[in-house]
Amino acid sequence: MPTRPKKQKIYPQSDNGYSSPTYRSRPEYHTARWARMSRRFREQPQHIWCARCLKRGIHKLAEVTDHIIPAEICGDFWDESNWQALCKKCNDAKAAEDRELIARHRQAVGGRNLSRQNP
Repeated sequence: MPTRPKKQKIYPQSDNGYSSPTYRSRPEYHTARWARMSRRFREQPQHIWCARCLKRGIHKLAEVTDHIIPAEICGDFWDESNWQALCKKCNDAKAAEDRELIARHRQAVGGRNLSRQNP
């Protein structure tokens, strides 16, 4: 028996400028390149521990690679000098701080995103 084709959902563009329904972050975070480079970064001896935990004297293994200055502000997503290794708990806390920082940045520049300049 024939089946009815699925209705295609139309999603409005989100606040961060990405319209995909499956994620709310930058598309670069969902690539094989990011997964590979992030893993290699955290495998380096100087990046196996969470940077924030180390500042408090705690040795906790890093689980994620984070942008020190949010990628939306710094402009170069692939700049490894702007990366740090964090544990999941520290990354979640920093993500909340980054959301506030990005919101203040957007207000300061009139809502424009400087990392994706139009010609």
